[in-house]
Amino acid sequence: MQDIAGWIAPIATMLAAMMTASNLGPRVTGWGFVVFLLGSIAWTVVAITTGQSNLLWANGFLVIVNIVGIWRWLAASPGSMTARGERPDAAKASGTRYACFPSPASSSSRCATRPVRPLADRSERWCAMME
Repeated sequence: MQDIAGWIAPIATMLAAMMTASNLGPRVTGWGFVVFLLGSIAWTVVAITTGQSNLLWANGFLVIVNIVGIWRWLAASPGSMTARGERPDAAKASGTRYACFPSPASSSSRCATRPVRPLADRSERWCAMME
């Protein structure tokens, strides 16, 4: 079992890191946390079978972090989706993409939105974090 877990753990960890770092959307990121959870469980098996308490404690914590990530990206209610940096429902329905840019005209908000090309999706997430 240690040999199997020893292969699953690094492969799952690397695959999950690519899934979350690729910024391909909330579904892929959410499933990345599922794969991270699989990797953390496999690392926990390796830690128990080899007696590495530091690896056990670190991956015990990461199991909790991954469960929070799964809840946040896959299981959260649809009303909380804008907290993830997604467009509000009205913008989604129109198909318009928005990005956040500083607006000197409005001192009440940190960002003003305007339509942009799809490659600017990352700034949407940043804007949602700043609001």
